[in-house]
Amino acid sequence: MQVKNSLIKSIIVIFVVFNSISALAFAYYTNDESQNNVEKYARNSLQEIAKEKSEIIGQNFGQVETNAKMLGTYMENVLHTSVRSVNMPKDYVISGSKGIIERKGTGYKGQGDAGDLSAKDKKSAPGAKTYEKSNMIVPYTKKKERDIFNDISQTEKLDPFFSRALKTDNVTWVYIATRNNLLRVSPFTSLTVFEDRHNQTADVFYKAANRKNNPARKTVWTKPYKDYLDKGWTITCSQPIYDRKDRFYGVICLDIAIDRIRKQYFDEFNIGKGGNIYWINKDGLVLYGDYKHEADKSRHGDVRDKNIFDGSDLGKVREDVLKQALRKGNFAYSYTVNGMRKTLVAVPMKNPDSILAVELNQKELLSMYSEFHKSILFWFAINLTLALLLARFVSRTFSSPLRALLSDAEKISNGKYDICEDSSKGTHFYEIQQLHNGFVKMGRSIEKYTGELKAQKREIESILEVVDGTMMIVDRHGKILVSPQNKKKLPIPSCADGACRAIENGVPFSEKIKTDGGIFEVKYYPIMDEKDEASGKVVISIDNITENVIEERELLQIEKMAGVGQLAAAIVHELKNSLALIKGATYILDRTGEENKAEIETIKSAADEAGNVIETLLDYSRQDVDGGDMVHVETIIRQIFLLSKKQMINKNLSFRIEIREEVYLYSKSRETIKVVMQNIIENAIQASRPDGEILISCKEIGNNLAIRVENSGDAIKPEQFEKIFEPFFTTKKDGNGLGLWISRELIESMGGKVHVLKSDSVSTVFEMLMPIVKE
Repeated sequence: MQVKNSLIKSIIVIFVVFNSISALAFAYYTNDESQNNVEKYARNSLQEIAKEKSEIIGQNFGQVETNAKMLGTYMENVLHTSVRSVNMPKDYVISGSKGIIERKGTGYKGQGDAGDLSAKDKKSAPGAKTYEKSNMIVPYTKKKERDIFNDISQTEKLDPFFSRALKTDNVTWVYIATRNNLLRVSPFTSLTVFEDRHNQTADVFYKAANRKNNPARKTVWTKPYKDYLDKGWTITCSQPIYDRKDRFYGVICLDIAIDRIRKQYFDEFNIGKGGNIYWINKDGLVLYGDYKHEADKSRHGDVRDKNIFDGSDLGKVREDVLKQALRKGNFAYSYTVNGMRKTLVAVPMKNPDSILAVELNQKELLSMYSEFHKSILFWFAINLTLALLLARFVSRTFSSPLRALLSDAEKISNGKYDICEDSSKGTHFYEIQQLHNGFVKMGRSIEKYTGELKAQKREIESILEVVDGTMMIVDRHGKILVSPQNKKKLPIPSCADGACRAIENGVPFSEKIKTDGGIFEVKYYPIMDEKDEASGKVVISIDNITENVIEERELLQIEKMAGVGQLAAAIVHELKNSLALIKGATYILDRTGEENKAEIETIKSAADEAGNVIETLLDYSRQDVDGGDMVHVETIIRQIFLLSKKQMINKNLSFRIEIREEVYLYSKSRETIKVVMQNIIENAIQASRPDGEILISCKEIGNNLAIRVENSGDAIKPEQFEKIFEPFFTTKKDGNGLGLWISRELIESMGGKVHVLKSDSVSTVFEMLMPIVKE
């Protein structure tokens, strides 16, 4: 049986042998020049270690501060949005003998996604199925009963979040204290120490964050104090909470036991017998240091506010060095105390704002380096020799065949799939030979499939190129797979929903979509697979039909006006004959006698007025003149009011026209002026309140005529000034939203424009600016 040379086994053997030898060569670097250089090296090394410790502690405190802010934000959201509770939750009991309300049971877990939270609160609660429940205590008074019950109900929602916050390093307790003297603590623990009407609002963790001491509402850290629940000296991160009426509600607190900090970060510090660690804030307050054995002498709640420089036995030299460290932050210094050479390094900390200073005896520090001084050079030489031998062996045994495989991979990535089958010769490793054969087969397969895909892609792109509009292939997520225009995103985002619908139903369909760019007809054609099922891809065809819609609406409007003109002409033709007979009869009656003179005059006046109306209708129905025409503005306006008289009578509207008689407009299409003016005036009539007035005035502005139509309707919102001219935008139940849009399109085609000049509770004014010709 032939034994195959395995590359993997060879690498494992080499790795084990190399690392076994390298483990002995642990040399960091040597320094044998002088005592001063060793001292400098010692300071730098110690400062790096202290910096690492301060960063870890700072990260821990920063995480605690972040958790406090998040819990405070959540609690304020509960207070601002939750319904006020007036009943005491079932898990609590009023102790008549003690005069307090406390939670039943001992320590236990809550069940479900978020226990008894509401559906809204569950969305932001931790995902664990169980969580640690808290304990709670609050003095009971009948006067504040409803406020207390509400506090119990609302703060209970914090339980799952408290449970998660407890997972932060060195956090001993997470709790909330309210203005009603409620205290809720997690994890569940006995709160008998607070049963004697203890006032939480007077404690240091509460006072540090209240409105008086923390008007900026920042997250604050307390001074060290003796924990009420026997965790020793503690520093608390307090986050203020305000209710929906901006009243101070209470504080969210996370406690860090200094003893835990000591065990996790400082006990492993090898500072020798004469070494010291000082953790002090910028004011000299000791956070950790010479009081670490004084905890048993203090009472619960006692605050540690000792300044390290007040009555201390540091000595003048050490005190001056520590003061320099507080000023500079990053600091390293060597000095002599009682004939003993010492080194102190200090690094700044952000959370909380303080410094961490470490003092060592140089004799103890330097002895560690001197012991290894000679062995370092020896092991370094051995390690270097082995590394060179290993590098030569790896280069000859592995590098050459691997470089050949890398060359094959680069050829495939560059589109060259004809890999030489003999390129792996020269290696006796089975895995490399098999890997090379796999590269050869893969290259051939990729070449075949790539050719087929390129041919199909060219066919599809050729089809899409000759199709009008935009056409592309997308997947169910709206990602463009094929687009002859090289589009990266869908031109209409809502097409993604249509594509998903087409894929789910497996049936082609079309829809019209209105966007800021116009109106589009979008057609969806799902691509089916070999089983005649939706393949997850769809062809989308997008055509801009805005111009078609405009032309259809304009044509419909003009045809409507033309129909009105034709009807008016037919009616006028019939009425003119009747009026001629009436006038003739009145003429004969007037000649033959004086009787009924007044009645005859009335008939003549009415006939003349009817004649004027007929002439107006005849002029309104007159067709356009080739090459353009001069349009008398006042005549057109009065003709439109005449046609709209019924609507105005129904709403008891009056109108006023303030236009000079000699004002004319030149237009290539008289019908265009009629359509625009009728749309604007009819819109004013429809918008006016009953018993109102419509005022039409003209003002020349440069080479333009400003025609203003003012109505007494309701005000238009400023954000709708532009939207009312967009297609299909309307505020009327029976409107189609195209009248003002068509008017704007027609006016702009004449070189003018239309806009809302003003709109308030008194009136709304539309202004049309159109080129004029003075005659």
